[in-house]
Amino acid sequence: MVEMKYIKANKINPLDALVLRRVLRNLERELEQGPPGDFFMGRNPGRADILLEFPMTMIKHRSYVDLETEFSALDKWLKLVHDRPAFKASLDKGNGYDLNAFTKLGREKKL
Repeated sequence: MVEMKYIKANKINPLDALVLRRVLRNLERELEQGPPGDFFMGRNPGRADILLEFPMTMIKHRSYVDLETEFSALDKWLKLVHDRPAFKASLDKGNGYDLNAFTKLGREKKL
């Protein structure tokens, strides 16, 4: 479940939280029921894995959702992506990235 502290602090809109959970459920189902293997396209990482790494890392970093307890397949997948030698090499080459540097935009809309 999306952390209530983020909803109460207007860091995530309640409707966005529902949509986020729906998307994460769909991704989780795709990992579990899709092609055999640990990645979205099967045994080897593909475009989907590369494109989804950043938003999933941001979701985990900001604690919008506790991936480990609620979406364990996604959490396992994210750890696999981060543990890949190619991912680590890209961080070394590009000096990594600091998710704390990104602006934390809160929603100002009231429902």
